[in-house]
Amino acid sequence: MKRYATTALCLAVTALALLCAGCAGSLTGPAPEIHHYALRPAPPAPANVSAPGVLKVRRLAIAPESSGREMVYRTGETLYAFDYYNQYLVNPADMLTQATRRAMRSAALFTAVAGDGSSLRPDYVLEGTVSALHGDFQDTDAPAAVVQMQFFLLRDTVGDYDIMFDHTYTQRIPLRRHKAADLANALERGVQDILHQLATDLAATLSAQQ
Repeated sequence: MKRYATTALCLAVTALALLCAGCAGSLTGPAPEIHHYALRPAPPAPANVSAPGVLKVRRLAIAPESSGREMVYRTGETLYAFDYYNQYLVNPADMLTQATRRAMRSAALFTAVAGDGSSLRPDYVLEGTVSALHGDFQDTDAPAAVVQMQFFLLRDTVGDYDIMFDHTYTQRIPLRRHKAADLANALERGVQDILHQLATDLAATLSAQQ
């Protein structure tokens, strides 16, 4: 009985040593490189209409499946994959919030544009939700970048807010290659088109109120 126990112990130690040797060998190889992407859409041109007052752009909400830094690929009706080796440089909600504030400042629709931490009292508030921000690979022959964003423009009316504007924008941009860099470029273009259209629509809304 003791001889069998000793033999089993020796075999276990030998197996553990071989496993450790294998792990050590795999750790000596180069680690896969992690790529980081930033979406920096070009801001719109100044509008030909403006409203006196301060616009506060609140931090955008974002769908849970797109809230992480990893790029998201939709591969089925209810299937999503997350790419650890291709990530956004910063949290996508923060990145798109900054892009929206930059777009509103460039459009010059209001006297000033403030963020959540500003002490300026807002006359208007812009709220937004990112409903989709992913690569759609359900049809491998027709992959596309998908961006969907909804915006509300609220106006302060004696301590309460009235909804002046509400619209959902969707951009679907075909991809020529199944590459993360191509997806990032297409998503940036989609966000840019949405923010430019938002500025145009807000200008029309403000003009109708004057």
